[in-house]
Amino acid sequence: MDKVLKTKWIKALESGDYMQGKSWLRVVSEVGGPITYCCLGVLCEVAGLGDTITNGQQYLDSEQLLKVGLKESQQIKFATFNDNKRMDFMQIASVIDAFI
Repeated sequence: MDKVLKTKWIKALESGDYMQGKSWLRVVSEVGGPITYCCLGVLCEVAGLGDTITNGQQYLDSEQLLKVGLKESQQIKFATFNDNKRMDFMQIASVIDAFI
């Protein structure tokens, strides 16, 4: 992953500007509720791929992964951290900083 994109991703996760959700990259409520993001959805936003996310998309597709420089195995780990381990964005940002 490009160091500039990595830094943007970490800063976005730590910013408090994104409400954490789970299971989907981004969820836009039909009734005007808040937009929620998986940590990978935040990555799509900061990488300029937000317009390529579809409602109900759980993972980045192979083209999106290539554009952000993330491996499929890394994507699965971050989805697990976000959804199953219930790590908050600050904790996930620390993992990104240390291991990506």
